[in-house]
Amino acid sequence: MKKLIVPIIFAVVMAGLAVLIWYMSTQDHRFEIPGKTSVQTEIEKLGLKTSEIDPKLFKDLSIKPFTWMDAVVDPKDYSKNQNMDINVLYVEYNDESEARKAIDDYYSNAKYMKMKHNDAGVIKLYYNEKKNKAFAIYDIDMDSEWLVENIIMLQNSRNLFSDKSKVTYLYGGIYMDGKRIINVSTTEKSKKSDVQRFLNNLGLPKP
Repeated sequence: MKKLIVPIIFAVVMAGLAVLIWYMSTQDHRFEIPGKTSVQTEIEKLGLKTSEIDPKLFKDLSIKPFTWMDAVVDPKDYSKNQNMDINVLYVEYNDESEARKAIDDYYSNAKYMKMKHNDAGVIKLYYNEKKNKAFAIYDIDMDSEWLVENIIMLQNSRNLFSDKSKVTYLYGGIYMDGKRIINVSTTEKSKKSDVQRFLNNLGLPKP
């Protein structure tokens, strides 16, 4: 009987270990993007304000109205919001297909960077079409002279239309959960801990 107990205990321990390893390796995939109010609270903790696009404007443009909320320094003066140290954009679309379209470029950019510049730092990718969940997250430092890479750094940090001509550091990422998308990033190493805390508080995976 004792000879049987030892292998059984060993098998149970190994099975438990396998489950634990699986759980730890997939924990990043079990995130949920909270609603607008929770995101707004975390933005305010950063010392920033929020700006929303009036849904009536979307109707006037023959687009279905959806939620669009930005982190800003000043909701009334756009010039003060062009070169943000921390960028946060929260969007809730009308259906999941619109969210997938919105994340497509960002995700493709991340795939390209991971393939070409994996040595620049941490780049994590996840996409589950069935659950409509995805993320593309970064902690990369790359002073690139290449046009494509620089455009990707500008676009994925949401600085494409700022007066910054170059972004050499990027921490954060873009996340999709159902109809919700959130883009959170910084291009300043001194702000990395702030973004880490923001992601922790919202329960989102970190690079």
